[in-house]
Amino acid sequence: MIGYGKPSVYQATQVSTANKVQLVVLMYDGAIRFITEAKEKSAAGDVAGKGVAIGKAQRIIHELTNALDMRRGGEVATNLSQVYMRISRNLINANVNRKMEDLDESLESLRNLRGAWEQIMRQPNTAEPVQQSKQTVGGKIAISM
Repeated sequence: MIGYGKPSVYQATQVSTANKVQLVVLMYDGAIRFITEAKEKSAAGDVAGKGVAIGKAQRIIHELTNALDMRRGGEVATNLSQVYMRISRNLINANVNRKMEDLDESLESLRNLRGAWEQIMRQPNTAEPVQQSKQTVGGKIAISM
């Protein structure tokens, strides 16, 4: 199944040719996919599978948080950091306390963020591919606005 092991050639190409905003959207897509999978696993009684899917979503949220450039991102970066912390707490609660409403809240937040970033992606000044970007820090993308 695509997305659960080694990346496919298509996925590797998609990531390597994406600009910074497209990468953020792809990361939101992954987190949404894994949280949805966690809900499905939970409904099927697969506690271990739910935990694995939540763990994958948590790693994505962690990467999104680490990519924020708090110095240059200002209020936007601060607000995103707070949202990511809330999502992370919700994922922990859903995993430990089996609170599925926390998964629903996380999905809603991520879908809203994805929609906002997709609108940004449509703006003409966001077409610079990541490999040409000067805003990488230690191999990570510095997200600032």
